Amino acid sequence: MGFAELADMLAEISGVDADSIHMSTCLSTELGLCSYDIMTLIAMIEAKTGIKINLLELSGQMTVGDLIDVIK
Repeated sequence: MGFAELADMLAEISGVDADSIHMSTCLSTELGLCSYDIMTLIAMIEAKTGIKINLLELSGQMTVGDLIDVIK
């Protein structure tokens, strides 16, 4: 999964324009994602990629770049 596809998913969940999402964007503070939103995002990623994401690898201050590293 590439950055653009992830940014589109994040935009859908957060309501933030995908063009304003960058690798350094924080999921919680800048996009306003709560734990439920992050779980929804993870479910979307897993369904799209078939990759199982270990929830213990996620943190509250995770950036988009951090999430991409977890997905790889």
